[in-house]
Amino acid sequence: MSRAAARRAGVPAALEPGGMFDHAAAGIAWFDADDVLRYANRWFESSYNVRAADNPSWEDMMRNCHATRQGVLIDTDDIDGWISAVQLRRRSRPTRSFESDLTDGRWVWVVETIAAGGGVLTLASDISDLKQREVVLQKNYDHVLHVSHRDALTGLYNRRYAFEHLQAAVAASVTGNTTLILVMIDIDQFKACNDLHGHDVGDQVLRDFAERLRSGIRASDVAARIGGEEFLLIMPDLPVSGVAMLLNRLQAPESATSNLPAYTFSAGVTAARPDDSPETLFRRTDRALYAAKNHGRNRYVIV
Repeated sequence: MSRAAARRAGVPAALEPGGMFDHAAAGIAWFDADDVLRYANRWFESSYNVRAADNPSWEDMMRNCHATRQGVLIDTDDIDGWISAVQLRRRSRPTRSFESDLTDGRWVWVVETIAAGGGVLTLASDISDLKQREVVLQKNYDHVLHVSHRDALTGLYNRRYAFEHLQAAVAASVTGNTTLILVMIDIDQFKACNDLHGHDVGDQVLRDFAERLRSGIRASDVAARIGGEEFLLIMPDLPVSGVAMLLNRLQAPESATSNLPAYTFSAGVTAARPDDSPETLFRRTDRALYAAKNHGRNRYVIV
């Protein structure tokens, strides 16, 4: 496009072809009031697989990106619906900024500004390095969060996370009028196991029991180690009969690992009541556990 033609198309003087922005290290484009591309520098043309001289509309440009799998990454089977949805946002504000990913793996930060005459100035900057750092930071954050919620020995959730989750679970049970089962488990005579076989074997017993819990519960359940040999199960939307079946399986002799000393456990089971707080539910479960231990261990008591 010549400079005269650019002026007739309403392209700002600073963006006329041959100007200082043609070789800029970021994408610069101008769409007129009818959303027809009237100017694009070389970075924008190569990145979005478009030629400003062809004067495509914004919609034509997007359809070409989708069809050729070049430029904007448009992962949809319904390009008409995608375009309609984006067009609702495109001129919804005087200035709009957003992240966008390209098919070549780059990420760009796009700023669209509507001028007085209705034209849209589009600026696109490569933020791929920042995005990669963001991904690394997010992974590190997720790892730290994961570690802070886990018991180092067993890999189950730790006491802190269990009680935070219990607060939310009791609230959800009360507001949603759903069932919530709490199970407290204590491995029987665990100190004697440590004294007789050593702490290394005791640690193996704890890890073995944690794995048995993990394999027996549902994805919606939470299993935590809350003390030396004490475990807590938080089980929403489950009848007491379902908990009994789980505990019966765990108590079966054949479920024990052969290279470890035989061990048993005692458990207390309670269901949340409408007037329960996490503290009252926990105390009632604790009393049920002690009732199981006082009645000879290797059993569970359901309140």
